[in-house]
Amino acid sequence: MKNLQDIILQKIQTGELKMAPRWHFVLRTALYGSGVLLVALIAVYLMSFVMFLLYRNGLFFAPAFGLRGLVFIVVASPWLLIAVTLIFLGLLLALVRNFAFSYRRPLVYSLLAASAGVLLVSTLIHMTMMHERVRSFVEGRGIPGMSALYTDHRPSGVSFGLIGKITDQGFLLLLDDTGEALDVATTTNTHLPSESLQVGTRVMVFGDVNTGKVTALGVRPIHDDDDLPPAHPHPMFFHHE
Repeated sequence: MKNLQDIILQKIQTGELKMAPRWHFVLRTALYGSGVLLVALIAVYLMSFVMFLLYRNGLFFAPAFGLRGLVFIVVASPWLLIAVTLIFLGLLLALVRNFAFSYRRPLVYSLLAASAGVLLVSTLIHMTMMHERVRSFVEGRGIPGMSALYTDHRPSGVSFGLIGKITDQGFLLLLDDTGEALDVATTTNTHLPSESLQVGTRVMVFGDVNTGKVTALGVRPIHDDDDLPPAHPHPMFFHHE
């Protein structure tokens, strides 16, 4: 150890090593800390916004329909927005790796810790209904850009409406967005609610629409406390017909 100290002192004296002033390290740490905070806030916002969209458009409820529901949510999710969120998670990880506390940790541990932290905070934000309040504020003020972002979204394969008539094959659904009637067929493979479906019940139907007809993957009633409004197609994140 003493030999190492002597070598370092000798190099400092000969000018091979230069001592940086303390403010240099303080400024560098402050810049990295600010970067981590900013990127973390953006990642949390994006992740919580993904949760908000999945809930508002009904995809949040698809996993309740089993394996087919899981496949449905994977296919219909807003992958563009999810990809942007993952980019910010990667950037957050790259910044966190510059701090001493993460030097000796395996990369996968740092990734899991950053992802878990963002997911936890995003979930708490979603539970506080923050995006609902932001949406109400944006709609009331008509803020350019943000208004389009918070417009209600509907991916292809999720239909919202009122049951207008019970049929032998299923029911007719009066669509929220157009008012047109959609012929919904239910089969033994359709996941139906425990309560009986009646005329006037507002429901969401999962299944691809083909020329005004759909064989339902699942049907879920929309309750008053769900706060799920009529949804409309949006080209920014979701594929729609």
